[in-house]
Amino acid sequence: MLKKLLITLAILLSCVFSFSALNEPALAANPPVQLLTLDDLPTGFTEYSGPTIGNCSSSESQGNAFALQKDTEIIELVCVSSAPLSHILGDSQPESPLGIAFIDALLSNPDTLTQVLGQEKATDLQFLDLAGVGDSAIGFRETIKHIGNTDIAIFRRDKTFNTVYIIHPARQTPLTSLQTIASKLDKRVRYTKLER
Repeated sequence: MLKKLLITLAILLSCVFSFSALNEPALAANPPVQLLTLDDLPTGFTEYSGPTIGNCSSSESQGNAFALQKDTEIIELVCVSSAPLSHILGDSQPESPLGIAFIDALLSNPDTLTQVLGQEKATDLQFLDLAGVGDSAIGFRETIKHIGNTDIAIFRRDKTFNTVYIIHPARQTPLTSLQTIASKLDKRVRYTKLER
């Protein structure tokens, strides 16, 4: 079972890093959940309803997307999502103590994450601190081809898998703090029962 979980998590992480979709049919069966609101973001953001950029879109079943735009140019895009571990890892018994322990070990240790990613690791990958977010969490910044500079948070809270993408194509650092948005999402997930 551990080998199967390792393979599944390696595939999952390569999907996260390459911004491919995470089990959208399973998520699409559930009604949208308002994880964040405009009140959670700095002034100037609006709900995003434009084309999908990577995994960031307003059509996420359990998520939201917001944009800070000047005319039609996106200055910053914030996308949050939450899904049950079972939707992410399928039938690998992700809610078992072993599955949760493995996910926590992976998310809590940048060296382990880097080893799992192997050649998929970006050359400019920079790990970011996410103190106090989730039961286990990892944050990083990288430049993604055709998307630009991106800050990403991945964390587990109870039996949910949560992500935050902050895309800031023309800026080295985002105007919106990854720590702040991830903390707000974590708080919302803790107190919101997601219908699954």
